Amino acid sequence: MSRQFIERVGYKGIGSLEFKFNRGDGKFIIIEPTVGRTDWQEEIATLCGANIPLITYWAEVGHPVEETPGGAEKLHGAHRSSIGYRGSAASGARTLDGYFRFADPLPGIYYLG
Repeated sequence: MSRQFIERVGYKGIGSLEFKFNRGDGKFIIIEPTVGRTDWQEEIATLCGANIPLITYWAEVGHPVEETPGGAEKLHGAHRSSIGYRGSAASGARTLDGYFRFADPLPGIYYLG
C-alpha cells in the first residue's frame, strides 16, 4: 500500500507512512505521513537488512543503488521496546530495544540522558 501511494503521488526521498486498521470498514487508513526526515524507521530497516541512510547517500552521489552490504542482522521482524513501553512481538520475531543495545549503547545513553 505504501509503494502504491508513493508511486501515485510521485514522492522521492526519505519518508514513511503509518497506517491503522479501521475495524469498522476493514480498511487501512493513513494516520501519519512523514516526509523529508527519518522517524527512526531507518534503524529498524537497517536491522532488517535495508540500510536507508546508505541507500540515500548512494542515490545522492549518483552511485548505483545496490543491496545493503552484509553485516546487518536479518530479522524476521522486530518490535520497538524501550523503557516505559513493553509490548508483544509477532510470533518468531526478535524483540530489540529501539534505543539501547549492548552492542551499540551510545544512542540509548544519549536518549535516556
